[in-house]
Amino acid sequence: MVTTRRTVLAALLAVTGVCQPVFAADEPTAWDTDYARVREAATATDRPILLSIGSTSCGWCTKLHATTFRDREVIATLDRGFVTGKIDAGRHPDLVRALGVKVYPTLVIAAPDGKILHTVEGYQTAEEMNRTLRHAQELLRAHREKVILTGGAKSK
Repeated sequence: MVTTRRTVLAALLAVTGVCQPVFAADEPTAWDTDYARVREAATATDRPILLSIGSTSCGWCTKLHATTFRDREVIATLDRGFVTGKIDAGRHPDLVRALGVKVYPTLVIAAPDGKILHTVEGYQTAEEMNRTLRHAQELLRAHREKVILTGGAKSK
């Protein structure tokens, strides 16, 4: 009887969202593994892309996603302003080659139009990642101003 009451109480709390704030703060960012969908979402939302490129055997890649990308400030910045993609180098060798990736993890930050704005090689702490994301937002602003100044022509 006590177990049933606890189960019902837990279900009610979950349904009403009472427990949500406790867990929501550490919810990781949603990482899409389909590059085409990432590009489409970036175009549709006019948000920059952050691609995390790594491999399943890369310890630093695992650590990056287990620590840095679970930091509250990093999560908030990514969810508010980026489209995120997680690319397994072993499954997408052509994309990895086209992007010139040689080290894992590598982060590629691109404008919504696909122009690469910045590349970061190696692991980053949450503090370093927050600086990288702020820098990426500045680069995006500069890219947009350049496109406006050239009358909408693609920048080189």
